[in-house]
Amino acid sequence: MKCITKLGSRKITVRKLLEKYKPDYGGYKQVLFERAWKKFSLNPDYENIVIETEKYQCKDIMKISCSLHDKENPVTIVEAADGFFDYSDRSDAEKEVWYLNFADKLLFGFYDSDMFGQDEIQTLEHPALAAVRKWLDSKKYKGYEALTITDRQPTPFLVRNVPWWINVNNHDYPIYGWKFGDACQKENYPLLDQAVTVRQSDQLNNIIAMAAPACGKGTYTESQISEALSAAMAGFGGAVENSRRYGKRTVIHSGRWGAGAFGGNEELLLAVQIIAARISGVDHLVLHAVNEECLENAMKLVAQIEETEIQKAINIVQHIHSKKYMWGLSDGN
Repeated sequence: MKCITKLGSRKITVRKLLEKYKPDYGGYKQVLFERAWKKFSLNPDYENIVIETEKYQCKDIMKISCSLHDKENPVTIVEAADGFFDYSDRSDAEKEVWYLNFADKLLFGFYDSDMFGQDEIQTLEHPALAAVRKWLDSKKYKGYEALTITDRQPTPFLVRNVPWWINVNNHDYPIYGWKFGDACQKENYPLLDQAVTVRQSDQLNNIIAMAAPACGKGTYTESQISEALSAAMAGFGGAVENSRRYGKRTVIHSGRWGAGAFGGNEELLLAVQIIAARISGVDHLVLHAVNEECLENAMKLVAQIEETEIQKAINIVQHIHSKKYMWGLSDGN
């Protein structure tokens, strides 16, 4: 996509990353990591499997031309799915599958905390993500800092070929959010051992880490809407660019991005993601655990924008702004 810029890329083998930059979780998370490390660290494939990281930006979004009527792109299939990611959808010869990380502006910055929101769950399930954070911090690459917002501009990260080592069962066990920290007492370890388990085999997943606007008040401003659209277009556009490089379709799994701890408006943020997916050329967008009414209304908003045949990002932002969407409250997680 012409409007996005790749700010850089770095590659490292799984073996080197996890041996040289082993994450420091602490507490029960460290117990889980050590179990997984013992099981998977000797995998000979990790000598050759390369973790690829790339950083993208969609600069000056309010000045660019973009449309939901780009004939070069397919109409994105939008699908709702129940529950958290189960990572059962896997890349193959025809498609490249990506899973969203609902990032903070500090890339994977709270992996070692007692918090257990979507970001922290994913960085426990995929310890290499925590190692990526430690690696980038240690190298201090200029212009490639571990930030998903740089100089007030969204700069999402893509991380390819991330081993999935740990299963987290939030459905059957009440450990989401701050409940995890409360449960991390030694007397509760037997319960946690049922809820959080080391996988029998690994699997490589692709991750898009991007941050939504956070903790606003009142009515959304045009600036806040453009920030959300810029982040989604950069992250989704980067994924499409990656997938097409290998001649594959792009599938992205997302959900209530920015509508939890950040207090964002779910309907607005779903619409922004769908619009970004359409403009970027995402083939299939799967939205997990979303409110059915919010998704239905978001789809109606996207249809309105499509009917007007808007040709510029600024007009898309202005149309959304005219709906006077309101910020919500953080869920505390």
